[in-house]
Amino acid sequence: MPKLNFVFISLTLLAFSVGSCLYGQSNQPNLDSLYEVWNDETLNDSIRIGALQKHTWFGFLYDDPDSAYALAEKSFLMAQEANLISFMGWARLGQGVTFEMRGFNTLAIEYYLKGVEYFEQVDDKAGIAGALNNIGMMYYELGDLDHAEQYYSKSLEYRLEAEDRKGTAGSYENLGIIEQDRGNYAKAFEYQKKSLEIMASVGHKSGIAASYAYMGKLHMNMGELDSAHYYYSRCLEIDKEVGKIKPIANHLIDMGFLLI
Repeated sequence: MPKLNFVFISLTLLAFSVGSCLYGQSNQPNLDSLYEVWNDETLNDSIRIGALQKHTWFGFLYDDPDSAYALAEKSFLMAQEANLISFMGWARLGQGVTFEMRGFNTLAIEYYLKGVEYFEQVDDKAGIAGALNNIGMMYYELGDLDHAEQYYSKSLEYRLEAEDRKGTAGSYENLGIIEQDRGNYAKAFEYQKKSLEIMASVGHKSGIAASYAYMGKLHMNMGELDSAHYYYSRCLEIDKEVGKIKPIANHLIDMGFLLI
C-alpha cells in the first residue's frame, strides 16, 4: 500500500503555544528548554502541559514509544487536575499514536476515539479532525477502505470548517490514495489535484512534492508514461531543492519502472 500522509495528521498534535523562545533557528523545539518549562511551577498550567506534550512528542515518540505513552499519561493527569479538557484530548491522541507506532492499530483507534470525546466537549475542531483522520489511517492499514473513507471524509469536513489549509490538503491526498487503491484513477487524480493546489497556495514544498509523486504514480498506473515522467520529474526537482534524500531515491526507482 502507498504510504499515507502522516505528517498532516500528527503535527497538529503539537500545536501548543509555549513561546518562540523554545525554538531554534531550524524551528525545531529545544528539548532542554521544554523540560525547564514543564518543571517551572510558577508558569500557567496550560503552558507547562503544552511543553510536556511537545517534549514527549519530539523527544520520545519515535525512539521510545513506551516512555512517550507514560509521559502522555502524566500530561493527561495534569490536564485533568487543571480541568483543561482539550489537553486531555491531545494526551489521549498522543497515546494513540504510540500504539500506532508499535502496530497496535485496534488500541490506537480506541485511544483516538477517547480523544474525540474530549475534543467534542470543547468543540476543538483541530483535535477532532486530527483524531478522525488518524482513525481513518488505522482502518486503511487494516484494509477496510470503506471505513477509512468514512473517517477521512468526516475529518475533511472539520478541516474545511476550521479553514485548516494544510490539513485539508492532507485529507484530499488520503482520499485520493483510497480511490487509487480501488482503481478509480480519474477520481484519485482529482483529489490529488485539489491537494496540490492547496499545497502550492501555502508554499508547502514537501506537500507539493508528495502530490506530484502520487500524480506520477497514477499516470503510470493508467499507462500514461509521458505524464508520469513529467510529475516524477517535478517531484524530484523539489526533493533536491529541499534536500530530501530518501524520497529522491524512491522516486528514481519509480522512474526506472517507466523504462521497463
